[in-house]
Amino acid sequence: MTSEVAVMNKEAVALAADSAVTFTDGTGQKIFTSASKIFTLSKYQPVGVMIYGNASFMGIPWESIIKIYRSRLGTDTFKKVTDYVDNFLAFLRGGDLLFSNYEEEQEEYLRRSVYWCFKSIRERIDESVSLELYRKREIEESVLESITTQIIKSEFDEWGEAEATPLAPTSFDMDLSKMYGNLILQAQSEVFEGVPLTEESSKLLAGIAFSMLWRFPSRMYNPESTGVVVAGFGTDEVFPVLESYSVEGRIDDYLKHRRIEKDCTRIGGSMSAAVLPFAQREMVDTFMAGVDPVFHLRIKGFVENLDNLYREIQLDMIYDPHDDFEGSSMHEIEDQRDIVIEIGEQLEQFLPSLSEHSQSNHIDPVISVVQGLPRDELAAMAESLINLTSFKRRVSMQAETVGGPIDVAVISKGDGFIWIKRKHYFEGDMNPQFFANYFR
Repeated sequence: MTSEVAVMNKEAVALAADSAVTFTDGTGQKIFTSASKIFTLSKYQPVGVMIYGNASFMGIPWESIIKIYRSRLGTDTFKKVTDYVDNFLAFLRGGDLLFSNYEEEQEEYLRRSVYWCFKSIRERIDESVSLELYRKREIEESVLESITTQIIKSEFDEWGEAEATPLAPTSFDMDLSKMYGNLILQAQSEVFEGVPLTEESSKLLAGIAFSMLWRFPSRMYNPESTGVVVAGFGTDEVFPVLESYSVEGRIDDYLKHRRIEKDCTRIGGSMSAAVLPFAQREMVDTFMAGVDPVFHLRIKGFVENLDNLYREIQLDMIYDPHDDFEGSSMHEIEDQRDIVIEIGEQLEQFLPSLSEHSQSNHIDPVISVVQGLPRDELAAMAESLINLTSFKRRVSMQAETVGGPIDVAVISKGDGFIWIKRKHYFEGDMNPQFFANYFR
């Protein structure tokens, strides 16, 4: 995992990222703290890119991909940051310069994705079966089949309703069925060994496998997915712009990707500043909102449960107005009803009041300061927010998936892409040819 942040105002955008990367194989995990996650997208223009999530695309490291694209882009410019993004995505979609043996890479990507998807479904089935065994000590074959069918059907429905990537071809499922139908059947037989699959369930699993290649369910995170954040200035843009995308893989000329609307930000007009965390963002969210986001969700759930209880009491009062207040005078009954109404009003106001307090006492004061920060202070703030996340990981029992040197860059219209802090795996004094060749 990783932690990254962008701090923006009308003058510049500061990008900061840690250096931790997690390597996983079949036996365990290993964390390295020397990964690079911030890059210049153009050597000559004020545009940068940050990467989080999967460190490679179709088996190729993102660092290599970005540097190949940067070399191909050369001195070309675009009017808007979105044009840079479109050009970069088109480069990934074409990919002729990237793959020496594309068919093998494509099949391997598809295999990894299908097995990940099927294993997540198998885990849901196993959990439900274990719960049923705990309750009844034994389980009949028909019940096992019913549980399996129900879970696969719910997964199919969820995938079918999920957001689709743009420009998905209409014949996609049919084409993939011809090319990779045997691979999907093999994955079914291996992952669901010992699980009673009906013919309908088998068809639904095939449908899920195809949907997985062009849809994005909100509940599921594909380990093949990479967050790509592009920030800076186009030639026609006076204020910084940030575009955020999720990219997973490529099948033929089709790229699975989507724009993450909530993170895309354009400074200007009423938007004078922004603080945008990515990947492991809980500490930045806590700093900005004044409350841990998970703690806030627990409060929200508790209040919603109280609200449901209040509505049940209210219904009892409507349909059973005397039974609940037997032995009480009419005056006492009216007082108790007033109390119940007051409770309902307080519950209704609680969550909006909490959000308003967070906005006015925490978020707005920080944003008002950020909009006036000079470039060096933007960089210092971005670095401090990453340090905050790293420190929390270091003093907790969680794995230190955020850490290592912090890379910091500031992008402005006039000065372009400026490194404030940058690690190298080599000594600069010993490698003058690197710097001599950079702009060659």
